[in-house]
Amino acid sequence: MGAYTKLKKIDRQLKLLRKESYKEQERIAKILIPKFKKDYIGRCYKYENSYGSSSDCKPWNLYIKITDVTNISFFDTDKPTFELECFQFQLTSDDRFEVEMKKHMYGYSLDSSYKEIIREDFNVAYANLSGIVNKEAFKND
Repeated sequence: MGAYTKLKKIDRQLKLLRKESYKEQERIAKILIPKFKKDYIGRCYKYENSYGSSSDCKPWNLYIKITDVTNISFFDTDKPTFELECFQFQLTSDDRFEVEMKKHMYGYSLDSSYKEIIREDFNVAYANLSGIVNKEAFKND
């Protein structure tokens, strides 16, 4: 068997293995996504955010509420990576109010720098920041 023929045979075997792997990943995802949805939807987190590490840079909190688990990827063979859809908001140190729905790629669990908080704390923070925005929006009315 020539080198080219051997290479073609290996290439066909790899394609078959990839196809089997994708099917198995889909099967596992169908099992894991409902579990992750149950475990994560509704959880709230607070993350200390900033523009940098200088001493004059004042940090603020970024708040996140998980609204969906939408996908699972298998890049890391030890643990699947799941995609979370989140509602997030923050009032930055330069008074910018940001609210967005955003998808994030996370590992099996959220990074330890994200501190889980109770939903009431999330709602209070959102109400407080919304009050600031409303005050500014209707300032001269």
